[in-house]
Amino acid sequence: MKIFGCCLLLDLVHASLNFHRKPGLVAEGANFTLDGKLRKSKYRILSGSLHYFRVPKEYWRDRLEKLKGAGLNTVQTYIAWNLHEPREGEYIFEDELDISEFLSIAKDVGLYVIMRPGPYICAEWEWGGFPAWLLTKENMIVRQTKSQAYLTAVENWFAVLFSQLRDHQWSRNGPIISIQVENEYASYNKDPEYLPWVKNLLLDVGATELLFTSDGPYQMSRPGAHLLPDTFLTANFQSVGDAFQVLEKLQPNRPKMVSEFWAGWFDHWGQQGHSTLAPATFNKTMREILNAGSSVNQYMFHGGTSFGWMAGSNWLSKKQRGTSDTTSYDYDAPLSESGDITEKWNITREIIKEYFPSYVNDSFVFKRPEIKKYDNVSAGFMADIWNFLSHNEEILRDLEYEQPAASQVSSMEFFNGQYSLPYGYAIYQTLVNCDRENDMSIYNIQSALSPNMTRVTIFVDKFNISTINLLDDIIPDEIKFDCQNGEQKQISFLAENAGRVNFGQLDGNFAGLTDTPKFTTYFPLSHTWTQTSLPLNAQQIRMVKAQDDENASLPGFFEAILYINETQSGFDFPHDTYIDFGKSGWGKGAVFINGRNLGRYWPSAGPQQTLYLPGPWLKPFLHIKLTNKVSKVVSEANKSNREDKKVVSSLNTLNNLHNIPSSPHSILYNAHSFITSLGNKKIVIIITTINTNKDNLVNTVIKEAKEVNMVQISSNTTDINTIIKMNNSDRSNSGTNMGNLVNMVIKVAKEAKEDDMVIIISSSKNINMIAKTITSDISRTHKDPSNRINSHNKITEENDFCQVNFIKNLFLHLNNTTFVLETTTTFLLYFITGHKNFSENSE
Repeated sequence: MKIFGCCLLLDLVHASLNFHRKPGLVAEGANFTLDGKLRKSKYRILSGSLHYFRVPKEYWRDRLEKLKGAGLNTVQTYIAWNLHEPREGEYIFEDELDISEFLSIAKDVGLYVIMRPGPYICAEWEWGGFPAWLLTKENMIVRQTKSQAYLTAVENWFAVLFSQLRDHQWSRNGPIISIQVENEYASYNKDPEYLPWVKNLLLDVGATELLFTSDGPYQMSRPGAHLLPDTFLTANFQSVGDAFQVLEKLQPNRPKMVSEFWAGWFDHWGQQGHSTLAPATFNKTMREILNAGSSVNQYMFHGGTSFGWMAGSNWLSKKQRGTSDTTSYDYDAPLSESGDITEKWNITREIIKEYFPSYVNDSFVFKRPEIKKYDNVSAGFMADIWNFLSHNEEILRDLEYEQPAASQVSSMEFFNGQYSLPYGYAIYQTLVNCDRENDMSIYNIQSALSPNMTRVTIFVDKFNISTINLLDDIIPDEIKFDCQNGEQKQISFLAENAGRVNFGQLDGNFAGLTDTPKFTTYFPLSHTWTQTSLPLNAQQIRMVKAQDDENASLPGFFEAILYINETQSGFDFPHDTYIDFGKSGWGKGAVFINGRNLGRYWPSAGPQQTLYLPGPWLKPFLHIKLTNKVSKVVSEANKSNREDKKVVSSLNTLNNLHNIPSSPHSILYNAHSFITSLGNKKIVIIITTINTNKDNLVNTVIKEAKEVNMVQISSNTTDINTIIKMNNSDRSNSGTNMGNLVNMVIKVAKEAKEDDMVIIISSSKNINMIAKTITSDISRTHKDPSNRINSHNKITEENDFCQVNFIKNLFLHLNNTTFVLETTTTFLLYFITGHKNFSENSE
């Protein structure tokens, strides 16, 4: 995971950082000391904020090197609690959230770290970093000691978090030199006991470095401000004003520190133009800060992107609702959203070289990102929301996205189910019976709408009768619709959570419908609501199938395919790019790349017109390649008929499969569409397991696989092999069964013909055993003079990628084939299509 640091300015020589000394950072007297050594006043901490969760992991080192290249010696980062504990008690510190890796890279680059762990971080981030499940707790009040449920949740979270951070502190040879206590609490200022409680908790979980708080000068100095007088105080501002006089008055004879010098500002949807701070003003203020002898942190040095649904919202007290922030968090920072150089980066470097010449490495060369203008793509209509709901009714219910019918609506946080999420969208539906001649009214709308939504769309029989934007000055409380006596109408509310408030009104931040809409009259029998969670995660995106209905309507799903044949220098993935929505006619929605949520677009509201698309997101999963034949089908799809387009759609859905959950229904569901799209093809499905603990799961998979065979492809049974079941539940026979399985895999590989399809559904452990068994005797059983099968693929129990490549090369060696696959937590799905001429394109 990563951390945001306030700007504590250390007087440390930038050139050679030593991480082995123990005493740590001390803020006494006019200057900071580190390891007990007094630094001269000309040296200090020069920091920049960079949020690890707003930057693709592949670019962490690049951005940190550019921060140091500008002459800064420290990076500051927040911790996003809601990303690391999305469900209570379930913690994530992997991949994009590998905080330990981020801190290791910062140390390796030669940077100190200022950590801001929250639990509240603001940051224009969804609910200020709080996980939405907190809202389900009784009497939940955040940032106060009066709510025991809140205190317990924070205690549990900090205990887990500091198991990740503890060894990265300066006292343990790590880069963390200072840790913030909460965040800008003087602006909230509701409980004098809260800050001391957070401070004591930090000490209890193992924080050993200098603790500090950060607030605006006005908030710190007003009567009754809840401060920690025995804790180092730092200031946040965009213009100096009387900030240093306030700090001197509150804590005389201590170093001065600006934890947030706002290098720019954030944007919210609907504002006029991008928020900026003129470079000349930035230059002037930086010099004022340094001339005052203060240390400084630029907030932000690199803003990045609020990917997915994570952009926050700020509270508008006059309108009593939130205003949603844009996906881009460019912030007009010294380093642009894509990591490119700006005038402010040059200014920063020039100022630091002037004041602290030893901090600047003259040999540093700024590596500009290779932004690529790819060919335009056409997005074809796939399905409307109604088709999606009806086509997936069973799986939405089985995976508990759809909630049990209820007489009252619930906000998104109270949707139960292992896959329901309180982000994105939710649809609420009910039936009403008309008992008057002309019209009916929906009322209680203002009460029903959460103040965090930017939009709710109301449908009557799938027809849009009203779209309510909370950017509008007036929100209607009643909407009429035609309804003749005796008719029955389906009423649907499509509600969006466009970011819970991150600053201002923090309590009661419920999303979706928070009160049940009412109607002028209806019969009691229609008093039932169906509620469905639509987070549009990777799982749901894979459920979208091509729709034949000519009566399709909006909102809906569209699909575009981008072909890329090159990678950027220095990386093994394609170039970055931007998706330009300006003057495109697109309304409001979100973009998903290979199953990942890039973020919201809303060009008509502005000011953001483009979405930054990082190159790593364009990298095909596991380097999937298509044969010439399949590529030809794909490339000719737009010229062909609708039936061909359905096949191509399924092919590309298959190629974008990613992160299938451990649900047999979901796994087989994704195989359904691809198998049925193949038409008259020969198919073999191999299902294996050697884990007795998963017997019930495997039996379910086998049962549903048979249903696929019988129901989905019954017309082609003469061309389909029998499903081969190998359920090795008896461990005593596992060796014999494994041998049979190996022989079967090799036999299938040898006999696969052009256009044949092989699907292997297996546990990772089983695939590993297959790979090891074949590896041990492949040289005896099958000649492999070029060593294609095992070259560059050392088989290990921990490396699924090596196992996958091994099976791939086996099939290439025995019978030239195309190899497409999907890796899951519980299963590996292998789709292997025979093709005689693939060998020449296989590398």
